[in-house]
Amino acid sequence: MIKLIIAVTLVVTGCFFGSIIDFSEQDIKGKENVIFNSSFEEGEFAADPIPLGWIILNDMQSCVSSDLENFNSVQRSLLISHPHKKINLVSESFPLDPDGIYFSRCFLKTNYQSNQAVEILFVAFDSKGKQVNKYKTKAYPQENWTKVVMTASFFKPNARFGRIIISFPARPDKVFWLDDVESYNMYNIQK
Repeated sequence: MIKLIIAVTLVVTGCFFGSIIDFSEQDIKGKENVIFNSSFEEGEFAADPIPLGWIILNDMQSCVSSDLENFNSVQRSLLISHPHKKINLVSESFPLDPDGIYFSRCFLKTNYQSNQAVEILFVAFDSKGKQVNKYKTKAYPQENWTKVVMTASFFKPNARFGRIIISFPARPDKVFWLDDVESYNMYNIQK
């Protein structure tokens, strides 16, 4: 009997939450993008290749630059050229509602299709900076702009802020482009 109750609960919650993870362009209209400088338009790239509001881990700034010719929207994208080591691009932190359901997306492109994945992470932290939740998806960019989406929810009650991390593999033969890294608090789960 308990197994039946658990099975029914999973089916019902799967139906409910399955429908809310399929967000569309219409769903994000009027919502606030919580990622600062999500299209990499802010800052002086001539002076500093690292976009304003972002951090690059692994000391690979020489692989990162701005591209004014290839972009998904506005006038520039971020170009990651021939990384010899794994590169982690980390967003500025943003306030997080632990009852929220966050829809995140970004656009990726590469010089040629391969089986090397780019990882996109949504990481939640408590007020002291300790990681409390982590959500991850993998994307396999193609030669055209590829939209990558992720939904994160059911955070621990002490989650207070979040960051988006985009992790590019070590591939000296690859060139990656990244644009429009966005995250929206779509709904709050009522308790």
